[in-house]
Amino acid sequence: MAFAFALALAARDASAGCLNVCSLTVDPPSLDVALACVVARVTPANCDCAAELVVINNCPDVVQAEDFLFDTCSLPNQPYQEFGHACAPVDPTGTGSVNLKISPADGTGSRSWSLHLSEGGVSHSLTVQANVSSFGAGGCACSATAARRPTAGWVVMVLVGLAFRRRRGPSRG
Repeated sequence: MAFAFALALAARDASAGCLNVCSLTVDPPSLDVALACVVARVTPANCDCAAELVVINNCPDVVQAEDFLFDTCSLPNQPYQEFGHACAPVDPTGTGSVNLKISPADGTGSRSWSLHLSEGGVSHSLTVQANVSSFGAGGCACSATAARRPTAGWVVMVLVGLAFRRRRGPSRG
């Protein structure tokens, strides 16, 4: 019984925090060729409707966000909490990440962000593009797992139901 209760609580907690669900696609970011020592990746965050940008600094110098702040910055083998939140500089071998959020008020369609990074005193352009096809309501299907695998929420509910049924034993008619 305790296992089933814990499983039910885990399923409930997994769905918390998805207040702005959307269907979102992203294009690979475009970065000035001159800044070849930076790796930039973008992934869709359907749960909170954002384009998640990650910048990895393989340059010999610090890479600085000029017109935005990263949500987190980290160095290899170091938790980001110890290094910084709302940070602009990304040290060599470090990583910076930022969620470029889209609200329902923005509506569906294409979004583009033109961001600027500097390295060695030279400014470089980084362009991120996303397309929102729809916004949805929050709930069980908006957990991080369920956003990628919609059947995950149902599987958890079935397992909880089976655990309760097994405890009670077969019904007698």
